[in-house]
Order: sequence, then structure tokens, then C-alpha cells
Amino acid sequence: MKKIFTLMFLALSLCVFAEQQASGVVVDGNGEPVIGASIQAKGSTQGTISDYDGKFELSVPESVKTLVVSFVGMSTKEVAVGKNLRVVLTENTEVIQEVVVTGYGNVSKGSYAGSAQAVKAEDIEKKSPSEISKALAGEIAGVQVINGSGQPGTNATIRIRGIGSLNGSSAPLYVVDGVTYDGDISSIDPGDIASTTILKDATATSLYGARGANGVIVITTKKGTSGEEGKIDVDVKYGANMRLLPLYDVITSPEEYVTLAWQSIYNAQRYVNNVTSVKTAIDNTNATLYSGSGLPVGYNLWDADGKFLINPNITNGFPNPIFDYSNPRRAGYENLESWKDAIFRVGQKVDANVKIHGGTEKVKYFTSFGYLMDEGYYQSSNFNRFTVRSNVDYEPKKWFKGNVNLAYTYYSMNNPNQAGDGAMNNGFFYVNAIPSIYPVYMRTEDGSIAMDPRTGKPYYDYGNELQRSFGMGINPAGSLFLDKENQVQHEVDAKTSMEFKLYKGLKFTINAGLHYYNNLYTEVTNKYYGDAAGIGRIVQQSANLFTISAQEMLEYNGTFGDHTVRVMAGHENYLYQTNYLLGYKSYLANGNSSNLSDGIKLNAAEGNSTRYAMDAYFATGMYTYKERYTITANYRADGSSRYAKGHRWGHFGSVGAAWTFTNEDFIAPAKDWLKDGKLRLSWGVLGNQVNSLYSYTNTYVIENLYDQIAFMEASKGNPNITWERSNIVDLGLEFSIGQYLDAEFDYFYKLTDNMIYPRAVAPSLGYSSVPTNDAKMVNSGVEFQLRAHLVDTRNVKLDLMFNGAHYKNYMTQMPIDYTDANGVDHRMTMNGAMSVGHSMYDHYTIRYLGVDPTNGQSLFEAYYDTRKGDFLAETEDGGYNYIPSLHQWKLENPNQEKYLATTITSDPTEAALQYVGMSYLPDLSGGVGIDLECYGVTLSATCSYQIGGYGYDNTYLYLMQNNQVGSNNWHIDARNAWTETNPGHGKLNEDGSINVASLNPNDIPRFSNGAGKYDSYATEGSTRFLTSNSFFSLNNVQVGYTFPKKLIEKIKLQKLNIYVAANNLAIATARRGYNPMTSFTGSSDTHAYSPLSTIIGGVKFTF
Repeated sequence: MKKIFTLMFLALSLCVFAEQQASGVVVDGNGEPVIGASIQAKGSTQGTISDYDGKFELSVPESVKTLVVSFVGMSTKEVAVGKNLRVVLTENTEVIQEVVVTGYGNVSKGSYAGSAQAVKAEDIEKKSPSEISKALAGEIAGVQVINGSGQPGTNATIRIRGIGSLNGSSAPLYVVDGVTYDGDISSIDPGDIASTTILKDATATSLYGARGANGVIVITTKKGTSGEEGKIDVDVKYGANMRLLPLYDVITSPEEYVTLAWQSIYNAQRYVNNVTSVKTAIDNTNATLYSGSGLPVGYNLWDADGKFLINPNITNGFPNPIFDYSNPRRAGYENLESWKDAIFRVGQKVDANVKIHGGTEKVKYFTSFGYLMDEGYYQSSNFNRFTVRSNVDYEPKKWFKGNVNLAYTYYSMNNPNQAGDGAMNNGFFYVNAIPSIYPVYMRTEDGSIAMDPRTGKPYYDYGNELQRSFGMGINPAGSLFLDKENQVQHEVDAKTSMEFKLYKGLKFTINAGLHYYNNLYTEVTNKYYGDAAGIGRIVQQSANLFTISAQEMLEYNGTFGDHTVRVMAGHENYLYQTNYLLGYKSYLANGNSSNLSDGIKLNAAEGNSTRYAMDAYFATGMYTYKERYTITANYRADGSSRYAKGHRWGHFGSVGAAWTFTNEDFIAPAKDWLKDGKLRLSWGVLGNQVNSLYSYTNTYVIENLYDQIAFMEASKGNPNITWERSNIVDLGLEFSIGQYLDAEFDYFYKLTDNMIYPRAVAPSLGYSSVPTNDAKMVNSGVEFQLRAHLVDTRNVKLDLMFNGAHYKNYMTQMPIDYTDANGVDHRMTMNGAMSVGHSMYDHYTIRYLGVDPTNGQSLFEAYYDTRKGDFLAETEDGGYNYIPSLHQWKLENPNQEKYLATTITSDPTEAALQYVGMSYLPDLSGGVGIDLECYGVTLSATCSYQIGGYGYDNTYLYLMQNNQVGSNNWHIDARNAWTETNPGHGKLNEDGSINVASLNPNDIPRFSNGAGKYDSYATEGSTRFLTSNSFFSLNNVQVGYTFPKKLIEKIKLQKLNIYVAANNLAIATARRGYNPMTSFTGSSDTHAYSPLSTIIGGVKFTF
């Protein structure tokens, strides 16, 4: 019996466990292998995925008759079990519809009536950025990324479709995972971001009301995937930060600098002191070269008296000076150290991320840990960040699901000696502007570099001992190691959402977000050297930010045959609160301390808190018919505590329509090559808040008046101040040509009225201005976004991207200037460059014509009124007959241009301010990109470009200053300045007057050692320093290789990728060193931390 029972058990086991083999290949409609397709035994848990060649093998029970084959974006297919199967999966257009993430839900892009563009996570990751904002450069039409600082940890300034306000905010709203984000964007690890969507027009942004007037940037962080086996992604990078973008071309040779200084002093002798004898002028120049009126005597680097350094080299009776190299340099000065080498370095960058993600049908999870060490190329500048994020989705019931997203960031930033606004203790200013005759370090008597007994390091030359005439008492190279400027921040971001399915298609959602950070800023100015020598100073500031936001939304989605409806209504609360404390002490006991208690003299102790709140109600409705015609309407009512009662509520909204014309029957013959065609139109009214929290009321500061409490008025409020309003129209066209080209074109028109503007009042009132709602401005433009899929095969893919935008900006109504005694308002005719019909970004300045060939002075264009006599004739009011503002004169004298006459002058105060036909705004700006995949090798590159526009090159202006020699360095263009042997292009007429037509605005006026009635005006603001903003920059390049799965399966990895990336590699501009990408207007800054360049390599793997 026992044997029989055993035989029966074996027979049953064979029946139960008998298996059959299934094999085959999965391909798409073009016959290309589908990698990673799921092959599942129907009714069983057994399954596998297709390999790199699309092939699969699977053992299944004999009882299984069917295989289920699926892949994301393709129709699922069932096939009978068999060997050598060929399974063809076709594209499922319903499944793969792209969605637009709006922050208040996701909408199918096919029926979306707004203007929105998304940047995928993989596109961001290719740039290996430290933070998200700078990675957007060149990616999206109409989005300007202004990289104003290379300091690690700083964010770029983003502008969407230009400037939206004169005095209100022009910044876009950031929304992270559906909740408004007021934290530091650099606190978010870019590796945690799944997508970034830019919302541009009224239909896209109106649900955000006042906060969305300047566009919205919606960031969605990564989540786990349902049914995904737990995975661990590791990404480790190491590289270097440096300065690859060029500096200005300045005089780097001490010998050349002294030669140019000699020429400057000689010009002053001849044309300011009016020395007629060339020989006498030469002798005086030799005697002055190193003296109190010339270069500092202590900085003569040669073994010779200053009067023997220059050979006048008389040419045609005039000097053409050259340095006499027979004079050797003094010991220790043979190879003078470079300020650039002392202040700049090659910094390290380490970036490591670990991501753990997976999920089941009920729970999805994503957890990440990130570490960043980012050293700048400026000595001692760095940014260190640690991040952790946990994002969990859960669905305990079919009618209820939720999400909890928690993030914590710690960072520290060091940015010493980077003060702007003319501060001397700034290393960038020294690298740009210090004359090349000044060493970084002090020397001993034998010429060796002296050592500082305090620090044990080289003794930095602060200029006091030798009376340096540039920044005496300052040496930023030395202060970098003695001064401190840093901040430490702890940041917490917590969000949760809950969704309740109330009925078929009807759901109720609650979103809540809390954001908090504490920032401690410390600045220490050392007590040993510099402007705090013998004293020392410490400043500490503590800032706390707390925001909380809550949304409640009821939404219905339904489809009834050919009709699709989406309706949503909601309510939102928002609270913003800050606290600030400052302590400032001097006379430090410990020169290396960062403790406020080490100062014995209290210079300042201050604190304040701010708070404002918003309340909002919103609703949206969308109706689609036959996936062809869509109508959308949005409404939002915003209430803000920034306004007085009676003005707190603003009502905004939009309507939009979209026509998906490729779904029409008459397009059917063209469907093989014309796809996803959509024409959309939207109009809306959006609001914009005043920047100040308290513009509606008077504000006061509390002062100590003889130990009595005193209230001093700080600003005058206006209880009638209200919302700025923008009327926006957008017309868009989208389509695809087969599988080869995706295109999108937009035209927009934005009229902003009720703009906040400070109206000037009589100073006798005790305050200078009152905020008012006044003025109107128009922004309009066109945008295009193109992506060509040139090659799309199994092993080779090649995409090209090209986008661009063109804008116009002009005033349609100027603000009220004053109200007269009769109550009549009088509007401004001009304010700076602003006037009706002109842009606030038009250049209104004097026109530089060239150089007087007889004496080297600058020449400018002047105008006068012939009815009042000749140029500079004395007028009845005691003035002179010249027109200071040409456009103002035309406004006051309409149709009287026949009385205008033009002439030239060396005095810029007599020249006419005028519109010179140049604007900051470019004719076209955008980006170009390439993505190539070839047998596992990837290459991607992104570039930005700009055509047209003019910026004010302040750095070049400074480098062409006519100060006393030794006070500043010169640009190499100083080599071409006017001299008696280089008179420029100007010619004289037979009567001895200047031939205006022969003048050349590229000619450089004379240098005259800071002397001369008009020579100090040689660098007067004029067209001379307007520089083309055209550029082409190579923003990013990445080369990588993804290993075949067959190779890495042996080491238990699911994915392995290695790569090298480089950022900010090169830029071509009108002048070397000038970088229009660092400001909205393109204007340069001698003190700015220019963008850093990064070369980094990394490895990513998944197991």
C-alpha cells in the first residue's frame, strides 16, 4: 500500500509541476526590438522581460495556454504559448497621451488650451546641475535664465516672457508637488525632480491668480511605481569647478602699463598744462612718472629712476614712447605674481545620490539621500548640502488614497569678499581692475616674499606702507583667509494630500504644505589688516521663514459618449511669516572667532517680524467634444492682507479654446504625416501684488531720542492701493510632422495696468513719494519650439532642438506726476527712458561721435533751437541754447523739428540725451540642443543664443577711466587711444573745422592723467559703452555610455552608465569678457562672480 501511495503522489506531482518552454522576440510596428517588455503567464505569477534584443525565454506550467505581453505606451497583446514567437506591439495613442502638470491636477496635453512646456528629468540630469534653475537655460522658448552669480548654491533669476511690472514682482511662482514653494530652490536636489513644467499664458496660470501673473514653474518630485520591485539607484560624481569663460583683456605687462601711464602724463603736460615745447613736456613727464602726481614711488619695479624707464622714441616730431628694457627689474620682482592666481583656484565638486524606490498596488515609496560639496573657483567660496526626501503614496481603500512627502535640507555656504556696489574689498574687482604694477605680496630687502608673523603665510601687500593708489588698505587675496562670510540653513518641507472618491468621477482632495527654514548668516572682518585693522567687526543675522498652505478641491471628471467634462472648485489658505534678528559688534577679542560675544562694542541690535496671509476661492471647467473641440474657463478670487480693507479682494480669470484639427475627418488623408495638430486661443485677466507688505499704511521706525521713545515715519502708505492687472491674449499652434518634427508657435500680448508706481510729492511733507496704481505697459512677442527627430532606429537616435522668442515692450500710459491746485492730474512725459511708445529698456543717452583729431577730446552730438540763436547763445532765462533732452523738446514742441539744428561738443553736459535706436531687448533669443544615442553611447549638448540688443558695459567703462595713473588698470583698447602720432579717423575741413562725417565712434579719446576740463568726461555714459548683447554660449555637453544588460547581469546590476559632463564651456560675445547672460539688461559689473565652469565625471547604477 505504501508503494502504491508513493507512486500516486509522484504521478500527481508530475501533473502539477509539468512545465513547457515559451520563447520569442517582441518588436514594435517598425520591426525594432522592444527592450524591457513584460511577458506574463496568464493566470500565473511567472513572468520575465525582454532583453536588449527584444528576446525572451520563459518556463510556464503546462496548464498555462496564454502569454500576456505589454509595454508602457503600447497596446497589451495576448498570444498562445509557443516557441520562437514574434510578438508585434503597436502604439496605444490613448495610453500615451502626454499630460500637463498644472499643480491643480493633470490635464491631457491634447485637449489643453494653455501654453505650457515641460522639461523631463533625463534632460535635467544630463547637465549634472547643483540646482534646477540654471539647468533651464536654453531649454524653453520665452524663458530667460539669468545666471547672475557663479557662487555655488546661488540660483538663477528666471523671467518668463519678459518683465511684467515696473515696481511689482516680475518673478515667476514656484509650485512644488502642488503646493506654493517659498523656500530656497537650491535646497531641492535636482536628482529628486521628475519633471519641471513652465506655465506661460492666462489659461495655464490663472488658477494661481495674483501669484501666477509672471508665469508658474511647476516642479514634481519623483515617486515610486506601482508593481515595481524595489530598486536602488546610485549616482556618484566627481569633478572640478573653474573659470573657463574669459576675463576682459587688460594690460598685464607692468612695462606696457608704465609706458601708457607715461603717455597719459605727457598728454596732460601738452593739452592741459599747455606746454608748447615737446622737449619740455617730455622732461616734465619723465620727472612726474614716479611721483605724487604720477605712479607711487614705492612701486617702481626696476633698478632705475623713473625718468630713465621710457624712451620717447620721437617720430615725426612727436613722442611714440617705448619701454627701455635695458633697465632690469629689481630682485624679487622679475616674475610678478598674478592677482588672478592668488584669488582664483580650481575647486572640487562631489555629488552623490542614493534613491530607493518601488511599490505595490497599495503602497508606492521613494526615498533619497543626497550629498553635495561644491567649491567655487573663487578662493574660500563653497556650498555644502545634505538632503533627504521620503515620498510615500498609499491607497488603503479603493475610495481613498493619499501621499506624504517629507524633505529636509541642511546647507552651508561660504562667500567671503564678494560685496558689490563699489566695495573695494572684492576679489573680482581686483582681478578686473588693479594695475599690473602692484604685487600681491610684500617683499623683504633681498626681494623675497615676506612672511606674516601673525599667520605664518606670505605677507599680503595692503598698500599702506608703499602708498598704493589703488585700494590702499585693502587686499582681498589676504582677506579671503582672514575674513569670513558664511551662512548655515536648515530647511524642512512637508506636504500631504488625501483624495476621496465620492462617486464615479467625483473626488474630493485635500492638499497641505508646511515650509520652514532657519538661516544664520555670519560676517567677520578681521582686526589685523584692511579697513577694520585694529578693531575687527562681526555681524550675525538670524532669519526664520514659516509658510503654510492648504487647499480643498472638489473635482468631477466624466465622459458621456463624445463629450468629456472636467469641473473643479476649491479653496486655498496661505500664511507667510518671517522673523529676523541682527547683532553687530566691533573690537573683537578673538580675531578668528565667529561668536558675537567676542565683540566688546555693540554697534547695532535689531529685529523685526513680518506676516501676511492670502485667502482664495477658485474654479475651473473644461468641456471637450469628440477630442476635437475644447473650451476651458478659470476663475479665482484672491484676498490679500497686503491691501487695506475694501481693496483686499481681486477677481481674475481666463477663457480658452483649443481645436485639435488633426482629429477632424477631413484631415484623415494626411494623418500619416500630420499629427497632434492643435490651434488654441486664450484670454485672461491676472493680478499682481505690490511687493511691500504694508504699502497701504504708514510705517514707522522706533528711535531713541534722548532716552525717550520716538516714532520716525519710514514710508507713506496709500489705503487705496490695489492689485496690478494684466490682460493677456495667447494664440498658439502645435503640430507634428510624422515622427520627424514636433513644432509649437505662440503669439502673446500682455497689457498691464494699475501698475504700482511711487508718485513724487513735495519734500516739505516729510516724505518723498506715495505708492499709487498708475501707468500702463505692453509686453508682446512670438515664440517657437522645434524638435526634429532626424534618426530613430533601434541602435541610433538623433534629435535636434531649436527654440526662440522675440519680444516688444513699451509704455502706453505714463504715471501721474502731480495734481495741481485745481485738482487736475498732470502725467509725466518722460522718466528716464520711459515715455509713451517707448520701452523702459530703450537706451536714452548721449551719442558719442568720436575724437577731436587736434587734441584727442571726446566729441558728442548736440542740438539747439535755431529760433533762440546759435549754439550756446544765451537765452532769455539766463541759460544757454542747447537742448538737454531731445525727446522732451519734441514733446513740448510738437511738429517743430524744422527748428532743430545739430552740432558737436566736447562737453557732455551740452550734449542731448536722445533715443539712440538701441534697446536692451534682443531681436531673438533662445536655445539649441542635440541628443544622440548610438549603440549605447550618448551625446547631448545645449546652447543658448541671443541676436541683437545692447547692454551697458560698466566694466569696460571702468577700464577706460581717465584717472590719475596707477588708480586703475586699462583695457587693451587703451593701446589705440589718441596720441599725437595716432590722431584717429577725424579730418579737418579747409576752414579748420572738424569734418563730422569723418568721425568714427570706435576711436578712443586721449588719457591725460585725470586732468583736463572735459577729459574726466571721457567715460561719461554714452553710446560709446553700449555693447551688443548678441552671444552664443555652449552651456552643457555630456558624453556617456550605457552598458548592455547582458554584461551587467553578471554583476547583479540592472543598469550601469558612465558619463562625463561639462557646463559653461564657452561663450562668444561682442567683447571678450563681456557676458550678457549675467543680467536681464546685459549690463556688466566689475564686482560680479562670473559663472563658473564645471567638468565632472560620474557613474550611475541600479540594483
